[in-house]
Amino acid sequence: MKYIPVKGHPGLARSSTSGAIININSSEMSQARGRKKIWQRQRDEITDLKNDVAEMKFMLQKLIEEKHGSHSN
Repeated sequence: MKYIPVKGHPGLARSSTSGAIININSSEMSQARGRKKIWQRQRDEITDLKNDVAEMKFMLQKLIEEKHGSHSN
């Protein structure tokens, strides 16, 4: 595949077949992959925390129901 340099942007080139702009700077691409991994890890941690909070809320509601249920008997 042939790449055509993009004026004023040394790390970018245009694909001669598709016309797409491509980042040809391998160090920038590596950094972007690293940022994506960190973002995915943070997103997974937030999802886990949300699930934990939902589980704690459910357990607390059960405890409250049990406590109120035992007093009304």
